[in-house]
Amino acid sequence: MNTHYFIGIPAQQTIHEQVHHYWDKLQLANHYKVLPGLADLHITLLFIGSIPEHRLHTLQQQLTQIAKHHKPFTLLINGISYFGSPSGPRVVYLATSPNEELDHLQNAIAESGLDVGIQSSNHFTPHMTIAKKRKSTDPIIIPKETFDSIPLQVKHFSLFSIHPSQTPKYTEVQRYEL
Repeated sequence: MNTHYFIGIPAQQTIHEQVHHYWDKLQLANHYKVLPGLADLHITLLFIGSIPEHRLHTLQQQLTQIAKHHKPFTLLINGISYFGSPSGPRVVYLATSPNEELDHLQNAIAESGLDVGIQSSNHFTPHMTIAKKRKSTDPIIIPKETFDSIPLQVKHFSLFSIHPSQTPKYTEVQRYEL
């Protein structure tokens, strides 16, 4: 199997307590097959999948240039939400406040991906997945709610490789300092 990649912003320890809170409060381990390890928590900027080595190298060069043109910023994690049906969401995540710097960074990365043949989703919803892959079709209610903002200092983004059978599942290949 070919190695798959993504570009993301790794979480910081400041978010771990909130993740544990919602894992426990909503009993997510009882309802979902996958609760990402704390070391794997991140906000995906671009999913790449499998990519030929020469295109990956070109993308890495472009990412270096993107990082040089963006400054560090603060992202606020301030809610819990989900993707999917209200009676049984397929993904539960921590949400962020709208952030113009994040949107600009993600747009630049998505455009660089297009340059090397990576098609991205038309809609970017910044999020940090805390549970996915339902165990059953039994109804489960996940409230969409906000909480006191937790700042995430974004000083870099990273290219990660994916290793589904390992823990942690994601390995940082290259870090791009803003």
